[in-house]
Amino acid sequence: MVLHPLLLHFPVALLLAGTAALVIGLVWPGVTRKNSAAFEGFINGVMGLGYAGLVLTIITGLFDMQASPKTLAREGWIIIAVFHILTGVSLLVIYGALLYRRFVVLPPSVAPAQITHSPQVAAAPEPNSRLVQTVPLEEAKTHRLDWLSLVLALLGLLLLVTTGWLGGTLVYEYRVGVS
Repeated sequence: MVLHPLLLHFPVALLLAGTAALVIGLVWPGVTRKNSAAFEGFINGVMGLGYAGLVLTIITGLFDMQASPKTLAREGWIIIAVFHILTGVSLLVIYGALLYRRFVVLPPSVAPAQITHSPQVAAAPEPNSRLVQTVPLEEAKTHRLDWLSLVLALLGLLLLVTTGWLGGTLVYEYRVGVS
């Protein structure tokens, strides 16, 4: 059973969308400031699901490569297959580092909806209302989309496109897996 071609579209789409949102958040921070909690949630969810799908896609790709028919394959397919595997594993490393950076190195400690612009203490809460602690803006820590994250994201995009191109070359030009 060939699972790799069925699964690969999901991590590609999710990682592409998450990386595009991450880059937009860095390049145009004003666009994301109004709904930054929702935007950060979107990025984290899409990138997390994309990474999980990437792990499954690579595992199924390794099994499918071993079991796929190669009788009609053109000469020289092994080099392309090795580069395809190397770029796939590199995707794991790059996006793993990016997610580690987002969740461990620069974790959000305060939700953006709780940030105030003045260092004053909030008024006493109304009865039957939720108590929300306000934090001065200069002390609030949210995901900072820094230059290292941008470089990792762009490198991830480059590897994503390269891996897809190599996989397509294996199937459509070298006829690997075609019976």
